[in-house]
This record gives sequence, structure tokens and C-alpha cells, in this order.
Amino acid sequence: MSWSAIWGNLKDFGLYLPVSLWFNFRHLPFKQACRLPILIGASRISTCRGRVRIESDRIRPGMIRLGRKCTGIFPRQRFLWENRGSVVFKGECMIGSNSSVCVGEKGTLILGENFAASASLKLICYHHVSFGTNTLIGWDCIFCDTDFHRTKSVADGAGPAATAHASFGNRQRPGKRTCPAVAVNGHEREIKKERRDGGGKFTYYQLVTSRLRSVTTIGSL
Repeated sequence: MSWSAIWGNLKDFGLYLPVSLWFNFRHLPFKQACRLPILIGASRISTCRGRVRIESDRIRPGMIRLGRKCTGIFPRQRFLWENRGSVVFKGECMIGSNSSVCVGEKGTLILGENFAASASLKLICYHHVSFGTNTLIGWDCIFCDTDFHRTKSVADGAGPAATAHASFGNRQRPGKRTCPAVAVNGHEREIKKERRDGGGKFTYYQLVTSRLRSVTTIGSL
């Protein structure tokens, strides 16, 4: 890690080092926790009953940064952590300030290698949400696998579940203020475009609207 990176981490997370220490030793095996891989900025830890795992061959200090101040739009907004299920980090991860991670008791959230999100990200997982490698997310985005409301037929009481599986492939770039994990029984509306950037092919999600009932799976590129 370069000196500039160390200084940046101290500036963003140094004041909240006690929280980071507690979080690492609360969730990780001792050998991993000693390396302090998870740094947490200004935050509100709502629930820590769930599990946290890092599945990576290289465990290094500050590889996962939660609540980092990355924009002046949300200067003093705290990062919210509410985990009752399971969160898996596959490698480096950065989530900006004013963001929320909410995982239900039966939820599994998987964040792939090189996951980066700007401020005001909302991750809501009550079943399964996963991201592949090299994900870059704009600010004020929402990813969820539920709308918390189950619909039933008046005739027989049957209806779809309120949660569904949401999987995002590799090299994804959702733009600002998008909700790409939304689809409805035949009423899906999704605008996306592809372009080559930096030698690789990315998918850009611009707009998805509708009331959630089932979530589509978006494959890798």
C-alpha cells in the first residue's frame, strides 16, 4: 500500500478506528482481523447478528472500506450497517457515505472482487443478491430483491413470493439514480446500452422502473 493510500485511509477512517477494530474482531477469524481488512467511516451499526466472510487469497489492511467520504454532496451522512444474514466479500470493496447495507435473516449478499460504489448506495437483500468482479456503481442507486409486499390472487390466494434471486455479472456499471434489479410479471421496463471503455466491454444501466415482484438475472459480459 502506498503512502498516499495510507494517508487517505487515516484521513477518512482514523477517527473511527475503534469501530473498525471492534467490527473486524467481532466478525472475522483472528488471523484475518489482525490485518484490519475492513475500515468503517462515520456509521450507524444497527444490527451485527449476521455473518461476514472475506473469501480472498490476499487479506490486506483497508481492502474493504465502508462509509468512505467520496463526494461533497453527502458530507456528514453516516453509513448504515444492518446485517442479520450473510455478507461475503470476494476482494477489494469500497462503498461511499450515506449508503445502507440491509441483509435479512435469510439473505445472502455477495460482493465480487473490485466492487466500488459512490455515495448513497442502498443494498437491500432478503433472499440473494450477488455481484461479479469489477463492478462500478454511480451515486444514489438501489439494489434490492424484495419490495416487502407479497401479492395474492383474490380467487385462490396464490401468488408470487415477495423476494427473488438477483444476480449481476462481471464488469457492470449502473449509472446514477438507477434501480437495475427491478422487473415485474411481464411488465419489465429496462433501458441499457453497451460500449467499450478502457479496453473492456461494460453494461450501463440507465433506467429501470416498475413495482417489484420478481427479479431478473443479468449475466456476465
